[in-house]
Parts: sequence; C-alpha cells; structure tokens
Amino acid sequence: MQLEAAKILIDENSEHAKKLIQNTIDVLRDGYGSIRIALNTMKPTTGQMGINRIKLMVDEFSANSNIDVSFIYSGPIDKITYFNWNVIFENIKEALTNVLKHSKATKVMVSINVLNKFIKTEVKDNGIGAPVIKKDLGLAGIEERSESIGGKVIIDGSNGFSVIVLLPLEGEKNGY
Repeated sequence: MQLEAAKILIDENSEHAKKLIQNTIDVLRDGYGSIRIALNTMKPTTGQMGINRIKLMVDEFSANSNIDVSFIYSGPIDKITYFNWNVIFENIKEALTNVLKHSKATKVMVSINVLNKFIKTEVKDNGIGAPVIKKDLGLAGIEERSESIGGKVIIDGSNGFSVIVLLPLEGEKNGY
C-alpha cells in the first residue's frame, strides 16, 4: 500500500514518496531477515538429513526384501560433509543391492561410526559369503567413489559378506 501511495505522490511530493519507499524497503528487509532466521532454525542439519535419508533407505530395503536390517551410528555425525553423505548413501545402497542379489542373507547390519580422523561405514550380512571376491560394477563403483575422496575399501567374504569403507573427515585426506 505504501508503494501505491508513493507512486501517486512521486510527481507531487517526491520527498514524501521517497520516505514511503524507504519505509517499505526497511519493512521488507526486516521481514526477509525474520523469515531467514525462522527457516534456518527449522531446517535440519546436514547430519540429520544424511542419517534420516539412510534410515529411510534401510527401512524400505528391509520392508521390500524381508531381510532384517539393523542400522546403528555413533560419533559426531555433524562432522560428515554433504559430499561424504552422498558417497556413504550410494555405497550403502550398492552394498544392500549386492546383499539382495548374491548373499542369501536373513540379516544385515549397517553401521556408520565417526571416529577421530575418519568415518567408518560397514554393511555386513549373515549370508553365504564369497571365498573368491569378484569385483563387478557394484563393488568397483564403491571403490571408485570412496577413492575419489581419499577413502579406502575393505571387502571380506569369509564370514557372510562385509564391505567396510573408511572415508577421511574433512581436512583429514589420507590422514588415517
């Protein structure tokens, strides 16, 4: 309304019109600042979004596969960057896909542990295992994603099947 009034007054009383425009600018700036503060307090942290995204994937996998999946995490998950969350998510997704295709497992454990200098992610099943590990596209993709950010992958098929991924925390590349 103040802008409408300023539009009418601009030719007749430009000083008053300028004051109305400035007042509108101030009100909008304050309102915008309040909205930003409200949104920032409502928005979950990156860590919460990452954990919740993985919980949802694990729950969907368990419901769709009839495989019992437990998910645990520990440590300061807020130290995990958005980019690392994406790598962790894709690696867990691929490992669960392999469980479904190859393991004949009835149980899977997914864990994320944030340690001092690195993040340890593990997907371990109670399936048939694999005495000889063939690195198909899935396992190769896990290795490629992990190594692209300085991580390491450990694969063990001796007691069920286990994929362990060690990713450096931000600023700790190759620091473990």
